[in-house]
Amino acid sequence: MNGTLRTARERREGTALLAVVAYLGIVSILSGTFFVAVNRALDRAAAQESREVGRCLAESGVEKALAELRADPGYPGETGAVLGEGTFSVAVERGANGVYRIVSTGARTEGRVVPVTVEVEAELRDGVVSALRWVEEAGR
Repeated sequence: MNGTLRTARERREGTALLAVVAYLGIVSILSGTFFVAVNRALDRAAAQESREVGRCLAESGVEKALAELRADPGYPGETGAVLGEGTFSVAVERGANGVYRIVSTGARTEGRVVPVTVEVEAELRDGVVSALRWVEEAGR
């Protein structure tokens, strides 16, 4: 009788151990999945933040070019202008009838770098600037 009781007890203990190991395995898989999802979300958020900083820098380059064009219609642009968390480079091409093509690229200088380019066609007449076309393109 003693041998029979011990075997039943061992079976219960073995079943409990198996259940605990299965539970730990499931919890480990769920934890790993959660951490991967959180890591991807943080990566996407960092990329979005860098795109936004790049966009603001590129737009700053366009605004600077427009201000310079009001003072000097021959302004050619500039490269590597430092502003806040990054830099922008802007190129200005004069077209016909007072229409200018302005291409500005801005990017954060540290961390994740995602350059953003803004291309604008603007008209300058009598000191007044009018945007005719505005296109933004972000890198990846």
